[in-house]
Amino acid sequence: LDRVLPETDGPFAARNGTPWMPWEAISIADSAAELFDRTASSIVRTFEDNLCKLLKHSDRPADLMRAAASVQRNFPL
Repeated sequence: LDRVLPETDGPFAARNGTPWMPWEAISIADSAAELFDRTASSIVRTFEDNLCKLLKHSDRPADLMRAAASVQRNFPL
């Protein structure tokens, strides 16, 4: 779980004919919580921590951080 990041393949993947968008990936937190016997909030925190780890190891972390901040501002959880 410490290396998992949710993703949607959006907008190319669809559910009931509606495209999944990248910011909707976090919607799996409840299912993951049940699967891993944890709370949904701890799953979300783990996903956030994993993203931070990924950004720290990127060749261009500033670009990724700006993109992540933009998504978070426009599509808060």
